[in-house]
Amino acid sequence: MDNIRILLVEDEPEVLDALATSLERKGFNVLRAVDGEDALTGDKISQANLVISDIRMPRVGGAELYNRARQLRPELPFIFISGHTIELNRISNQLTEPLPILLQKPFSIEQLLQAVEQQLKTSE
Repeated sequence: MDNIRILLVEDEPEVLDALATSLERKGFNVLRAVDGEDALTGDKISQANLVISDIRMPRVGGAELYNRARQLRPELPFIFISGHTIELNRISNQLTEPLPILLQKPFSIEQLLQAVEQQLKTSE
């Protein structure tokens, strides 16, 4: 897993740090971004094997990040996380293949790791 790079996009610093630390402890390399705009700067999208993104964020939200990342890398797997059920329901109508996994906050690290494993298997 040392060569798997996860782009983690979350605007709440405490959540970003907690999730990144948990993923790093499991052996993943984590690229951090505070919103979609930050995720799209540099070469983070090209380096990532998987994106885990919040939906509701300032500047560039998860839906726009998803659409712009898909233009660059259509095969890039996504996991969306959100504490807002309405956001998860709204975005599910806008998604294209391969479909991302939608996780409702709060979720356990085990649930996140299962989603990561599932998305990585799908993208092989």
